Amino acid sequence: LAFDDVAVIENPEYSLTVEPGTTEVEKGTSLLVMARFNGPLPPDATLIYHPENGEERRLAMSKSLRDPVFGGRILSVETPLSYQVEYAEQTSEEFQVTVFEYPRLQQADARLQYPSYTNLEEKLVQDVRRLSVVEGTMVTLLCRLNKPVAEAKLTEEKSETSLALAANAAEPLLYQVTFPVEKSRRLTLHLKDAEGRSNQNPPEFIINALPNRPPDLKLAFPSRDVQVSPVEELDVKASAWDD
Repeated sequence: LAFDDVAVIENPEYSLTVEPGTTEVEKGTSLLVMARFNGPLPPDATLIYHPENGEERRLAMSKSLRDPVFGGRILSVETPLSYQVEYAEQTSEEFQVTVFEYPRLQQADARLQYPSYTNLEEKLVQDVRRLSVVEGTMVTLLCRLNKPVAEAKLTEEKSETSLALAANAAEPLLYQVTFPVEKSRRLTLHLKDAEGRSNQNPPEFIINALPNRPPDLKLAFPSRDVQVSPVEELDVKASAWDD
């Protein structure tokens, strides 16, 4: 949680501090609200919160056994909301809670354009993290994110260079980069949004480069050395294999 300054509400009977006050939380996480009283304690306290485009909700706050504090937890904050604490027929001021999301990879696909000598057609591999392709293949990595980002790049351990992903003009949440496979690589996707938040647990992509091995030729018949004259015909049988 990123806490703002706490708010203090004074009246002749009660002195109340509400934490965290106005704040922001990660979408889908919980929010703990504490009402701390200095001096007299009310018999109870209620957390009243109003999600954006939703109905008002009320939650009885629990009192700490030792401290003059009432606490209430909103289990999951999915949208911005406002909240206040009700106590002894009084209410605190209203506080605002905004939500944010860390940038996150939702799905990665790979478009493969093989070298011409393979005579293989272009291929799309969906939901991929590991690839094994022949050397010389052009790989276009298509990364679908949960939100637009200010920066998206692939980095490699012990390398100072990185591959920048560009946003697709037709799909703002799709970022892509094209590169040739010249060697086996382990690439890590790093994302950063406009507020400077980075993706948690950056995903890795493992790309195995398969060398183009020479053809394997085997003579099947005759199986031994033979001698023939210039006018004789000799049947020959052989097998050939290429990756």
